[in-house]
Amino acid sequence: MLLLGALTGCGGGEDTAVAETTLAAVVPATTTPDVIPPTPASMPSPTYVPTAAQPATSAPEPTPTVMPPELPTPEPTPEAATEATELRFDDRAWTGGWRNRGDSIYGGRTATWIYGAGTDFSAMETTFELGSNVAGAAQLNIEGIDDELAGKSRITIAVNGTAIFDGDNPLPNDDMPLETGTWATYAFGFDSGLLQAGSNTITIRNHSPGGVGRPPFFMLDYAELLLRP
Repeated sequence: MLLLGALTGCGGGEDTAVAETTLAAVVPATTTPDVIPPTPASMPSPTYVPTAAQPATSAPEPTPTVMPPELPTPEPTPEAATEATELRFDDRAWTGGWRNRGDSIYGGRTATWIYGAGTDFSAMETTFELGSNVAGAAQLNIEGIDDELAGKSRITIAVNGTAIFDGDNPLPNDDMPLETGTWATYAFGFDSGLLQAGSNTITIRNHSPGGVGRPPFFMLDYAELLLRP
């Protein structure tokens, strides 16, 4: 408005027209033109680039089975006998004792003697084999006679070196009838654990002092070993 007043005061007529024209030219438009955004350039379609194939997932390797070290096979242990066993030891099966001439007959039986301690015939023994260990009852039956003296011979009976009897001979005294004798059987029970698989020995020893061919003596016809599971 100040500019318009100044221009009017300076002249009239044509000058006024020019001024109005000039004024019109500098007056800003009061209407905001529509703005049309430029058409965007078309975007290129993306090109699909396949990715490299993923390697196939392999199955996990099995865990190896670790075997324990092989141990040596133990030697088999003989099993205990499960059936009753009976072993018979005739007078001829015993060594170390004294035997009579010929068949060594006395009182109608064959026999082997052991005489007093200190003689060459004071002990007799027999050896036998067992195929297995023994569990259960064991019994040694001896058929024999003691000498004719009133007293008894002191004897020891041992199985594999362990005494199962030590004392006066429990068998009857001889009464001297050479045709019949006073034969009898006595049973000696013992622990079967004294026996073993393999070789075994039974020993009978006379501890009473004496000489050969006279009392004190112990006389045996046979023995039987009974094993019951």
